[in-house]
Amino acid sequence: MAISERIKKAAVRPVKAKEAPANYGTLGAPINRSHPFYFGFIATLGALTAIVLMRALASVSQILVLILISLFLATGLNPAVEALRKRNLSRTTAVTVIFSSVVLFVIFFALVVVPPVISQGTNLIESAPQLLQDLMKNETINQLNTQYGLIDTLQERLRSVTSDGTLLISTLVGLSELENLYFLVFLPHLLFLF
Repeated sequence: MAISERIKKAAVRPVKAKEAPANYGTLGAPINRSHPFYFGFIATLGALTAIVLMRALASVSQILVLILISLFLATGLNPAVEALRKRNLSRTTAVTVIFSSVVLFVIFFALVVVPPVISQGTNLIESAPQLLQDLMKNETINQLNTQYGLIDTLQERLRSVTSDGTLLISTLVGLSELENLYFLVFLPHLLFLF
């Protein structure tokens, strides 16, 4: 069907009758914006919005920190990638070499540092009860323990942390290597955006 025929057909169609608007009754008085209830309602909506936004920001704050750390690492590693690119390597190969080097360095560092930290932490945990008993021999510490229960609290915390025989250590291990790799590969394009 040609376009001109469609236009003629559309022009011939009967016009639909407009429906009468629904009758919702008579209008009430306008809202008094100086009324205390109106102010309270608006203030509550504002406070709830602020709370929701703060909770949303708090829930994504760890992700934002990881993204910032990845951007920082990518920016720091980019000169090494560019130096390899000047030696006629493609960006993909240069990023692979640098990324592999960083991963190997982290593994080497973990193999060198982690065993002494674990052994020293274990020694500290094993000797902590004796150290706390030695603190009780000090008059000032003993008086503070009598008044505030410092040593008793420390001993209770020590028992709760080491109750299953292991020391619970929270560390920042969550560096997202994939984000770092992404930012390192696409850093020139990302910098072009700014």
